[in-house]
Amino acid sequence: MRLLFVPTNKVTAQNDYLEVSILHGLREIMGNQCVDYPRKKIMYNDFSDISKDQLHGKGFTLLTKPIKDLSEKERELNQFDAVLYGCGHMYGEGTVKEFNKISKNNVWVLDGHDLFGDAPRKIEFNDQEVIGVQFRKCFKRELVEKVPDVYPTGFGIPEYQIRPFDIPKKDQQYQKTAPDNSLFQTVNDLGGGFSHHKFTKEEDYYNDLSRSWFGLTCQKGGWDCMRHYEIMANGCLPLFIDFDNCPDTTMTSLDRDLMRRCNNAINDYSVVPDLRAEVLEFTKNNLTTKQLAKYVLETIVS
Repeated sequence: MRLLFVPTNKVTAQNDYLEVSILHGLREIMGNQCVDYPRKKIMYNDFSDISKDQLHGKGFTLLTKPIKDLSEKERELNQFDAVLYGCGHMYGEGTVKEFNKISKNNVWVLDGHDLFGDAPRKIEFNDQEVIGVQFRKCFKRELVEKVPDVYPTGFGIPEYQIRPFDIPKKDQQYQKTAPDNSLFQTVNDLGGGFSHHKFTKEEDYYNDLSRSWFGLTCQKGGWDCMRHYEIMANGCLPLFIDFDNCPDTTMTSLDRDLMRRCNNAINDYSVVPDLRAEVLEFTKNNLTTKQLAKYVLETIVS
C-alpha cells in the first residue's frame, strides 16, 4: 500500500489537529510508503513559514518531536494506491486531478470541521444548525449523521506524550488550564486565540496536568478536543461536562463507560488509583496517532 497525503497549504492553518494527528500516525506505521506532498514543513520542525508559537495550540503535543523526513527519491510522484486529502477544503483548497489520476482515482478526504461554524452544507441537529457531511469517502470529525462511506474520526496523541504510571504525587484537584465552560463560568475562550493560554512552555503545561487528579474538559467548538487526550495521557481522570449529550457517532474512539466512571469518581475517591491506571492503559492502546492511523488505513484498504 502506497498512500499520497495532500496537506493543507494555508500557512496559518498548518496545525490542524486532525490532519497532523493522522499524518503523524500514518508515517509511524507506513514509513516512506506514505508521502506528504507538498512536504508538510511543521512536521519536520521546519517553522520557516510560520513560527511554532503562532500555530494552533502553540504547537504543543503533536509537534514536540519531528517525524522522519523522506528523500527526494522517496517523494517521487509516480503511482499510489490512494490519495488522502487533508483539511485544505475548509480554506477553499480543492483536489488535484493529477494526484487523483496517479492514485487510481481512489480519493479520500479528512473533514476537520467543528460542529459549529461555516461550511457549504449544514443540517439541523437537536434543534441547532450544525455542520453536516461535506464529502463521501471521508473521515469526518464531529459526525452527527449516518451517511454511506463517511467514517467517524477524531484526534490522536503521540505515544511519547503518554506519561508512565509512576509520575510524581498529585497535589491539585484539576489543571490550571480548565476551560471556562467546564467551570460553569461565562465562556471567553472560544475562537482559537491565545488569550486563554496560561503556559508558554509545553513542559510546564504537561507538568501542571500531571499534578492534577482530574482534568476538566467540555464541548467547545465541537465535542472532540486535543485537551481530552492530553488529560488522559497524563494520568488524570477526565471530568467531562454534559458528556452524556455527546452523539454516538462522535468521539467513537473513547470508551463511553470509562468516561462515565471517571465522571462519577468525583463522588468516590477510592476508585481513583485504579481508574488512573485504566485510563493510561486505554489511552496507550486506543488513543494514539498510531492507532488512529491504523483505523484510517484499514478503512481505505477495505
